[in-house]
Amino acid sequence: MASEVRRCLAVRGAVFFSDLQAETGAFSEDLLAALWTMVWAGEVTNDTLAPLRALIAEPEARRHRSFRGRQFRSRRAGPPGSEGRWSLLPRLDGTTRR
Repeated sequence: MASEVRRCLAVRGAVFFSDLQAETGAFSEDLLAALWTMVWAGEVTNDTLAPLRALIAEPEARRHRSFRGRQFRSRRAGPPGSEGRWSLLPRLDGTTRR
């Protein structure tokens, strides 16, 4: 999975989660897990802090919230922690990841 993500980001640059999912054909949870593995490995970054905030949010805050008795549904195109644009980081030696 990481190699597919790496290839897509190398070709397209910064990509939203929904575009990355369409490009790789991955399931949401599998793709998100691969992205976070790559984040912790120093390969991938995001242009917003929203995914990090979602990752450290209280478990209760991650559940769907009720708004005036109705179920609130976000317009997010992926699961919590997938917001923003994902992109490759350069290697420490200055070369491009492929």
